[in-house]
Amino acid sequence: MYWFAWFPVYPSNLFETLRDNQIGVAICENFRVYWDEIDEDHPFEGLALKCLANPYIGPTSRRLTAFDAIRDTFGIDSAILFATPACRHSKSAYRLIQNFLADRGIPFLLLDMDISDPCGYSPEQVKTRIEAFSEMLDGNHD
Repeated sequence: MYWFAWFPVYPSNLFETLRDNQIGVAICENFRVYWDEIDEDHPFEGLALKCLANPYIGPTSRRLTAFDAIRDTFGIDSAILFATPACRHSKSAYRLIQNFLADRGIPFLLLDMDISDPCGYSPEQVKTRIEAFSEMLDGNHD
Protein backbone atom coordinates (compact mmCIF):
# COMPACT_ATOMS: atom_id res chain seq x y z
CA MET A 1 0.00 0.00 0.00
CA TYR A 2 1.09 3.56 -0.73
CA TRP A 3 0.66 6.20 1.96
CA PHE A 4 -0.06 9.71 0.68
CA ALA A 5 1.04 12.62 2.85
CA TRP A 6 1.50 12.61 6.63
CA PHE A 7 1.14 10.56 9.80
CA PRO A 8 -0.50 11.65 13.06
CA VAL A 9 1.98 12.72 15.74
CA TYR A 10 -0.27 11.71 18.67
CA PRO A 11 -0.93 8.20 19.96
CA SER A 12 -3.58 6.43 17.89
CA ASN A 13 -4.76 2.97 16.94
CA LEU A 14 -4.06 3.66 13.27
CA PHE A 15 -1.03 1.45 12.70
CA GLU A 16 -2.16 -1.23 15.11
CA THR A 17 -5.42 -1.47 13.17
CA LEU A 18 -3.58 -1.62 9.85
CA ARG A 19 -1.39 -4.42 11.22
CA ASP A 20 -4.38 -6.30 12.65
CA ASN A 21 -5.97 -6.18 9.20
CA GLN A 22 -2.76 -7.30 7.49
CA ILE A 23 -2.35 -4.05 5.60
CA GLY A 24 1.29 -3.13 5.11
CA VAL A 25 2.59 0.25 4.04
CA ALA A 26 5.26 -0.28 1.38
CA ILE A 27 6.23 3.37 1.12
CA CYS A 28 5.12 6.79 2.31
CA GLU A 29 5.04 9.61 -0.17
CA ASN A 30 7.00 11.89 2.16
CA PHE A 31 9.76 9.37 2.81
CA ARG A 32 10.87 9.19 -0.81
CA VAL A 33 14.03 10.91 -1.97
CA TYR A 34 12.78 13.04 -4.83
CA TRP A 35 15.78 15.33 -5.33
CA ASP A 36 19.11 14.92 -7.07
CA GLU A 37 22.31 14.75 -5.08
CA ILE A 38 23.30 18.16 -3.79
CA ASP A 39 26.62 19.48 -5.04
CA GLU A 40 28.69 20.24 -1.94
CA ASP A 41 30.50 22.99 -3.82
CA HIS A 42 27.18 24.75 -4.49
CA PRO A 43 25.00 23.97 -1.45
CA PHE A 44 22.59 26.89 -1.77
CA GLU A 45 21.83 26.16 -5.40
CA GLY A 46 21.46 22.48 -4.51
CA LEU A 47 19.01 23.27 -1.72
CA ALA A 48 17.04 25.55 -4.04
CA LEU A 49 16.80 22.77 -6.64
CA LYS A 50 15.76 20.34 -3.91
CA CYS A 51 12.95 22.69 -2.89
CA LEU A 52 11.81 23.08 -6.49
CA ALA A 53 11.74 19.29 -6.93
CA ASN A 54 9.34 18.94 -3.98
CA PRO A 55 6.21 17.18 -5.29
CA TYR A 56 4.01 19.45 -3.17
CA ILE A 57 5.16 22.48 -5.14
CA GLY A 58 3.18 22.83 -8.32
CA PRO A 59 0.31 20.77 -9.65
CA THR A 60 -0.89 17.57 -7.97
CA SER A 61 -0.02 15.77 -11.19
CA ARG A 62 3.62 15.80 -10.01
CA ARG A 63 2.65 13.67 -7.03
CA LEU A 64 0.64 11.31 -9.21
CA THR A 65 3.41 10.96 -11.77
CA ALA A 66 5.76 10.02 -8.92
CA PHE A 67 3.23 7.43 -7.75
CA ASP A 68 3.05 5.88 -11.21
CA ALA A 69 6.84 5.78 -11.44
CA ILE A 70 7.26 3.66 -8.29
CA ARG A 71 4.04 1.65 -8.30
CA ASP A 72 5.52 -1.47 -9.88
CA THR A 73 8.80 -1.20 -7.96
CA PHE A 74 7.02 -1.55 -4.62
CA GLY A 75 4.09 -3.69 -5.75
CA ILE A 76 1.57 -1.02 -4.82
CA ASP A 77 -2.00 -2.35 -5.01
CA SER A 78 -3.84 0.17 -2.80
CA ALA A 79 -3.43 3.61 -1.27
CA ILE A 80 -4.40 5.71 1.72
CA LEU A 81 -4.50 9.49 1.82
CA PHE A 82 -4.01 10.92 5.29
CA ALA A 83 -5.77 14.23 4.63
CA THR A 84 -5.18 16.54 7.53
CA PRO A 85 -7.46 19.59 7.36
CA ALA A 86 -4.55 21.98 7.93
CA CYS A 87 -2.67 20.85 4.82
CA ARG A 88 -4.18 22.14 1.61
CA HIS A 89 -1.84 19.94 -0.43
CA SER A 90 -3.30 16.75 0.98
CA LYS A 91 -6.86 17.83 1.65
CA SER A 92 -7.54 19.71 -1.59
CA ALA A 93 -5.93 17.01 -3.76
CA TYR A 94 -8.36 14.35 -2.55
CA ARG A 95 -10.60 14.21 -5.62
CA LEU A 96 -7.70 14.33 -8.05
CA ILE A 97 -5.95 11.47 -6.26
CA GLN A 98 -9.19 9.50 -5.94
CA ASN A 99 -9.99 9.83 -9.67
CA PHE A 100 -6.41 9.05 -10.70
CA LEU A 101 -6.34 5.85 -8.65
CA ALA A 102 -9.86 4.84 -9.74
CA ASP A 103 -8.74 5.11 -13.38
CA ARG A 104 -6.01 2.58 -12.55
CA GLY A 105 -8.28 0.29 -10.52
CA ILE A 106 -6.38 0.95 -7.29
CA PRO A 107 -8.46 0.81 -4.08
CA PHE A 108 -8.22 4.03 -2.10
CA LEU A 109 -9.09 5.13 1.42
CA LEU A 110 -9.32 8.71 2.68
CA LEU A 111 -8.43 9.12 6.35
CA ASP A 112 -9.61 12.54 7.40
CA MET A 113 -7.60 13.08 10.59
CA ASP A 114 -5.71 16.00 12.05
CA ILE A 115 -1.96 15.60 12.09
CA SER A 116 -1.39 17.07 15.56
CA ASP A 117 -4.70 17.69 17.32
CA PRO A 118 -6.37 14.53 18.65
CA CYS A 119 -9.57 16.35 19.72
CA GLY A 120 -11.56 15.07 16.74
CA TYR A 121 -9.87 11.68 16.67
CA SER A 122 -12.15 8.67 16.99
CA PRO A 123 -10.41 5.30 17.44
CA GLU A 124 -13.67 3.48 16.68
CA GLN A 125 -14.16 5.34 13.42
CA VAL A 126 -10.58 4.67 12.30
CA LYS A 127 -10.96 0.99 13.15
CA THR A 128 -14.28 0.71 11.29
CA ARG A 129 -12.96 2.49 8.17
CA ILE A 130 -9.77 0.42 8.00
CA GLU A 131 -11.68 -2.83 8.56
CA ALA A 132 -14.07 -1.93 5.73
CA PHE A 133 -11.11 -1.05 3.50
CA SER A 134 -9.48 -4.38 4.37
CA GLU A 135 -12.66 -6.25 3.40
CA MET A 136 -12.72 -4.38 0.10
CA LEU A 137 -9.07 -5.33 -0.52
CA ASP A 138 -9.82 -8.97 0.28
CA GLY A 139 -12.68 -8.87 -2.22
CA ASN A 140 -10.37 -7.49 -4.91
CA HIS A 141 -7.89 -10.34 -4.42
CA ASP A 142 -10.46 -13.15 -4.79
